[in-house]
Amino acid sequence: NNPKGEMVDSQPGWEGLTGQSFAEYQGYGWAKALHPDDAQPTIYAWNKAITERKPFIFEHRVKRQNGKWGTFGVHAIPMVNEHDEVREWVGVHTDIEKRKSQEKRSQLIIAVDDAIWNLGETIDITQVVAFKLGTYLQVNRCAYADVEDDEDTFTLTGDYNNGAPSIVSCYKFIQFGKECLRLMRANQPYVVEDSEIDDRCSEVVDAYRMTKIRAVICVPLHKSGRLIGCMMVHSIAPRNWCADEVELIQSIAARCWESKERSRVTRDLQESEARFKDLAESMPQLVWIDRGLDGYCEYL
Repeated sequence: NNPKGEMVDSQPGWEGLTGQSFAEYQGYGWAKALHPDDAQPTIYAWNKAITERKPFIFEHRVKRQNGKWGTFGVHAIPMVNEHDEVREWVGVHTDIEKRKSQEKRSQLIIAVDDAIWNLGETIDITQVVAFKLGTYLQVNRCAYADVEDDEDTFTLTGDYNNGAPSIVSCYKFIQFGKECLRLMRANQPYVVEDSEIDDRCSEVVDAYRMTKIRAVICVPLHKSGRLIGCMMVHSIAPRNWCADEVELIQSIAARCWESKERSRVTRDLQESEARFKDLAESMPQLVWIDRGLDGYCEYL
């Protein structure tokens, strides 16, 4: 860029990223490739850096040539001549989409852990987890389910809905296709981007239509070699899922189960203590000897 911060030379990297021609991005035309919410803040910060002759460090969204938005970090510095005059600005655009996504994922996981740590009821746990994951992924439905011993029947215990009806009830994986059941038992995620054209759904497409599932990710949860739960997200429109989304759902599902187990153990312990207290209070006198080391306890 020239001393005024204008693009004046050919930028093959920018052309490849945005699809803009030289005529389109020269001067300040490059700003037209920025997200509307980021264009003016970028220009303001850029002009401020030019005026103050300070390094320009910024983050903004850029529209890629394929039409998708990507998050980029910008770092530019002024290059001066022997008279301490700025002769040009040199900078780089760095794709930070993956890093930003990882940061957001970490923040979500922390938020989920904080929200469910002190919850005592399993329905509250699944409801909170479904809400947070569903809103983060911007899906139409998110739910956790407990799976019965036949490793086919599952019961939704809490769901989040946005633009789709609640389907809390009891189902079988086979209702949604043989491949769905096979993958759940094999401890592999079941991912459908469009149930209307996916061959695995063709024989049971009415089940997807009835539940308004056009796209789905369903991740199984296995413990001790057995399918005991699953977590799923649904979209009422076709959607191209990514591997990061599958991994996130797997991580959240594991946390949901762990919290449910912690709640169950705590509840069982409280009930045991309550029964012992009732027993003790029902007796006129209760004395016992506990040797401690070997667990021997003798009631007198």
